[in-house]
Parts: sequence; structure tokens; C-alpha cells
Amino acid sequence: MAGGPLDVDVTVPGRVRAAFSAQPGEVVAVLGPNGAGKSTLLHAVAGLHGPVGDIRVGDQRWDGAARTTRALRVRDRRIGLAFQGQLLFPHLSALENVAFGPRRRGASRAAARRLAARWLDRFEIGDLAHRRPHELSGGQAQRVALARALAVEPEVLLLDEPFAGLDVGVALGLRRVLAQHLRDFSGVTLLVTHDALDAATLADRVLVLDRGVIAQYGTTAEVSAQPLTEHVARLAGLNVVQETPTRFVAFSPSVVTVALAEPTDSPRLRWHGVVSTVTRHGSALRIAVATDEGLDLLADLTPEAVAELEIADGAPVWLAVKATAVRRYSPPPGAAVSPPR
Repeated sequence: MAGGPLDVDVTVPGRVRAAFSAQPGEVVAVLGPNGAGKSTLLHAVAGLHGPVGDIRVGDQRWDGAARTTRALRVRDRRIGLAFQGQLLFPHLSALENVAFGPRRRGASRAAARRLAARWLDRFEIGDLAHRRPHELSGGQAQRVALARALAVEPEVLLLDEPFAGLDVGVALGLRRVLAQHLRDFSGVTLLVTHDALDAATLADRVLVLDRGVIAQYGTTAEVSAQPLTEHVARLAGLNVVQETPTRFVAFSPSVVTVALAEPTDSPRLRWHGVVSTVTRHGSALRIAVATDEGLDLLADLTPEAVAELEIADGAPVWLAVKATAVRRYSPPPGAAVSPPR
């Protein structure tokens, strides 16, 4: 059931200040480092923080900053919730967990159970209908939680890291199933995630929170190509440096040259720093360097090059990038830029 665009303008003092709009059928991935306010934003939209600003879904006002504004009660909002830890009712079966929402909205017991059974089948766990949460694996329990969130025919679906804590294979299977349902979902979905794969495969738009404010909001392609924060740059696999207050430089770790002596050719960008980590990255080794300017930059080298240069944690190095290998861009007008460190 679609209720129209979602318009949000909320403030949770000391935690988050965000204003944005999303269209029916859109999946908005909410990204940002730990403590950025991602879960707080979802809780605010869900009404779990009390009146926090202005929230509208179509022509319905869900929350209003003015005391004279008449807002829809939280229990009457059509919201589907799937937060971390599943939060299933431990004394109810999977079937009854999913049927709970429709029953609360007035469906008969038989109708709610039929609807719940269909949703469990859609999430490929119909044979587990009579198991209680403690009899389910983490992936199975999360499928029940997602089925329960969608069974209420929400206008807004709020998903807080639905794949957190799951094995890689289990998460991939659940991501595939969820993607199928989100393609058919006509409401607005807000998906909190730390995984770039979720944004790439599930989302239409990306909202980046940093220190409680929106640092960037745009299509997945726009944000991935021109990140304005270090967190998103890392998710996109890029190095990003703020060259001037209104200009950024982005480049891949694969184009970075690592040397023990300062490069002498003038057309290069260069930084001196200390190696902080060396990790495997596909067939290469990824070198993280903390520069003297306070930047954290990445470079990809072959294992042979790492051995030849005797690169290890704590080693001083020079990084260089040809001017022709970088991409320069400016943030869109009005962007709340949170520069990379």
C-alpha cells in the first residue's frame, strides 16, 4: 500500500538533524560511520522518540513540530519495522509473529494466519511456520522479521541493518529474497546499512549521515562516483581528498605509487606518511597510510612490490598520484560537506 512521498524534517537534540524527501517505490540506503545517527533517524520516523519535527506521508501528517498540528497517532501509522536482533515475540511461532500485525489492524485470526503463511512462503520458510524464535537460525529468524514487517502492508518500511551478524552465504541469500520484494513494494523503504553491496543492489538513492547531519543525498551512482565523506569513499573503494573548501579529488588505490623516497617529478600529487595496515585485497595487498596532513589514504600493490619495498606496519613511505589519474568535482549546491580527515 503506497501512501505517497515521504517528507521528513526532524531533530533529535544532540543526535540527529535531517530533512529529506523520498518517492513511493524508492529504497533509500542510509549510510554513515558508527554514531552518525542512522538508527536514531529510523526511530524518529517510526515515532519512537516522540514529536521530533515534521513527517508527512502523502497527505497524512505523522508528526508535527507545532503543538496545534494534529498528527496521526504512532499506532495508526502504517509502518513496517525490522530492526537489529529481529525482536521476535519469543512465545509465538513464526506464523503467529507474522500474523500479529494484521491481527492488530483488525484482520480475523484465520485471515491473518493465511496472510502470514503466504509471506513465510515468499521468504522461503513456509515449512518453519510452527517453530518458535529459539528454534530458528539467525538467518531464518531475520526472514521471519522481514515477513512480519511487510505483512502489515506498510506505507513506510524501516530496515535497520537486516543482514548484520549473518554469515556471508546466509546474507547473500536473504539479500536476494529481499530484493525481489522491494522491487514490488510500492511504499518508501529506509535501509540502514554498513555494506556498499546493499546500497548497490537494493537502493535507488543514498542518504549519508555524518555527525548527525546529512552530508550527502543522491542516487546510488552519484554518491558512489562523487563521495563527500571518507566513510562513503571507503565504501566506494576510493581515496577522496578535499583540495579546497569547494573541490574534491578522488582516485583509486590502484593508481597510487608507493616509494621510500620523495618523488621528484613535479606533476604528481604526493603525501608522506606511515603505513598503518597491510591487508589482502583480491590478488593485491592494500596499504593504508596515515599521512602527515592527517589523511588516511589507500594504495594497492602486488605482493612482490610489498616485499621489495619491505613495507610493514609503521614504515615511512611516500605516496604519489599522476594528475591525469584523479577526478576533481564540487559538491552540489547546499550540500552539508563533511570533509575527509
